[in-house]
Amino acid sequence: KAGQGKELYSNTWTATTKANLLIMDKLRYRLMPYIYSLAWMTTDKDYTPMRHLIFDFRTDPQVKNIGDEFMYGPAFLVCPVTAYQARSRSIYFPSGKWYNFWNGSFINGGVTNTINAPLSEIPLFVRAGSIVPMGPEIQYATERSDTIELRIYPGADGSFTIYEDEGDGYNYETGKYAEIPITYIDNPRNVIIGDRKGSFPGMDTKKVFNIVYVTNDHGVGGTVTAEPDVQLEYTGKQVSCEPVSVRHSLNKVPVQNIAPMKIHSLSNKYTFPSEYNGKLKEVSFFDCSGKMIQKIMTRKNVVNLNSVAKNIVIMKVNVISDNVQ
Repeated sequence: KAGQGKELYSNTWTATTKANLLIMDKLRYRLMPYIYSLAWMTTDKDYTPMRHLIFDFRTDPQVKNIGDEFMYGPAFLVCPVTAYQARSRSIYFPSGKWYNFWNGSFINGGVTNTINAPLSEIPLFVRAGSIVPMGPEIQYATERSDTIELRIYPGADGSFTIYEDEGDGYNYETGKYAEIPITYIDNPRNVIIGDRKGSFPGMDTKKVFNIVYVTNDHGVGGTVTAEPDVQLEYTGKQVSCEPVSVRHSLNKVPVQNIAPMKIHSLSNKYTFPSEYNGKLKEVSFFDCSGKMIQKIMTRKNVVNLNSVAKNIVIMKVNVISDNVQ
């Protein structure tokens, strides 16, 4: 009879189904800085967030007839699984370099691979050179936070602009919004967060950017990265983070460049070249703004980094004895 329709939603989901839905729900809210910025690109620049592959890979003839993969913004390659009970699927990776969003594994483009697809993980990949801003776990779309996890996918240069406004209303139509341009230079590995453009009521006076250089099992999935590689405080003026560089006075030029994530993975220590054995060394540590945070004197051939702040980016070494210039 008219007006006596049945409710079609299910309230008998299993615990596993609920857990899988929650994974994707949390991911959606963590990606809100990225999604909100895409929405502004659509409003301001007539951008298309959900993109056929031919939009971004026009010189790759293989993508022309692929209808079951798409780009979501400039970063994500989304590969839905639509076959009943399928737990894997064939995926063509367009030209370039790609990271598995869930585990950080690296894939060169121009190939077709069969990828596992458990119910908890839609096949999702990120293009090298991408900058993906992620917020904390929040409960609703307009919940504000002054901390952003900035995931960097090495392998190419990249850029992205974060858009912010009051989160409600139409004041953006009268220019009350802000944009934060971000650039990544792959060689040398450097993140530049540019001057903020614009303002709006209630805008954060200070933000914290937790920079994460994605690699295997680091900066992956929807969970917050517990140990970012670099932390930058941002007050609206440009800040940047040069790669870790160990500068020696024996030859006056950098002899080893280490990405910020590496300095914590080498047993939290650094071993000097053999020509430094037994010499008195002045070791200075600087953060990414160039401010010296610690200085030590040592004759040891190994310096322990456990006591040094984790946002160190430059370690400068001068030999001050034994007539070494």
